[in-house]
Amino acid sequence: MENEFYYIGIDNGTTGSITILDDYCKIIYHDAVPTIQTINYTKKIKYIKRIDFKRLVDVLSPYSNKARAITERPAINPKFMNTSILAARSFEILITALEYVGIGYEVIDSKEWQRAILGTAHGKDLKFIADEKAKQLFQIDVKKGFGDSILIAYYLFTKLKGNKNGNENGNKNVK
Repeated sequence: MENEFYYIGIDNGTTGSITILDDYCKIIYHDAVPTIQTINYTKKIKYIKRIDFKRLVDVLSPYSNKARAITERPAINPKFMNTSILAARSFEILITALEYVGIGYEVIDSKEWQRAILGTAHGKDLKFIADEKAKQLFQIDVKKGFGDSILIAYYLFTKLKGNKNGNENGNKNVK
């Protein structure tokens, strides 16, 4: 089909997932963000997970110039320095990969899609609630914690359907 268009939801980070919906709101790809185990170059040698840039590019490349992506702003908190550094690294790799393959993207706060899709749900059980909502909407099994990317993609689909340029509201976070 010549006018194919895809909606990509990314729950960023080394424990996140990616979901790609087609123009009929059908899941055509859903999997973990690709990662690699690598040495963390600090005084004490330890291993960390990082996003595998090459594999991420391989996942995204088929949708070059015919998709829009949305992801959450990374949680940066000085109280959790190590976690914040990993979140920032992951975010940078993600947006670099999107730009490299030619996929426009939007960065939002998690509350934006959660409010639109989950309503007033909040608290410790939010991941579980998202998984259950994704199961309900798409009638599929969802790996624990992977419902977020499905719902992020669904949020993007509902927001942009009918406006494939994706900047109908002038959002300055849209690339």
